[in-house]
Amino acid sequence: MEDGAREIPNFASLKTYPPGARVYARSASDDKAPIVALLAAIDALAASGQKPKSNVRVILDGEEEASSQGLISSLPKYKEKYRADVMLVLDGPLHSSGRPTLVFGGRGIATIELTVFGPKFALHSGHYGNWAPNPAMDLIHLVGSMKDDDGRVVVEGFYDDVPP
Repeated sequence: MEDGAREIPNFASLKTYPPGARVYARSASDDKAPIVALLAAIDALAASGQKPKSNVRVILDGEEEASSQGLISSLPKYKEKYRADVMLVLDGPLHSSGRPTLVFGGRGIATIELTVFGPKFALHSGHYGNWAPNPAMDLIHLVGSMKDDDGRVVVEGFYDDVPP
C-alpha cells in the first residue's frame, strides 16, 4: 500500500477486474507464471489440432505455502491417478543468466516441533555462565551433532530409504 496501491472493495466477488489491478500478498505470484505458460502450451496444442504424445496430468497445488495438506492427504487415495513417468515441478529460483533452466531432483520439507527449557529470566554470565542451562547452546549442539564434517547426516536410519 505504501507504493500507492489501493484496496478494491469486494474484490473476491467481482466477475471482472479493473485494468492494471494487482494482487499484493505472500505467494501472489509464486508459480502463477509457469502454470499459465503450461496451460497456454496445452491450449496451443489443442488449437493446432495436435495431441500430446504422452498423458498429461496437471496438479495445481494452491497450498504450497501452507504445507500442502490437501495434496499430501490425497496421495494415498489417488495413488494410481498420480502415477506418471515424469513429474515436472514448476517452482524454483530464476537462473542468474535469466534463461529457462531444467533442474533434476526436488527438495522437500521436514518439520519438527522442539521445546527447550532454560531459566525463567536472564542470568548474568559472570555469576551463572557455563553452568546454568542455556537453551540456545543446547540447540546449537543438537543441530551441530546431526551432520559430520563432510555434511553427511549422521542421524541413525536417515538414509535407509534413499536409493544409492
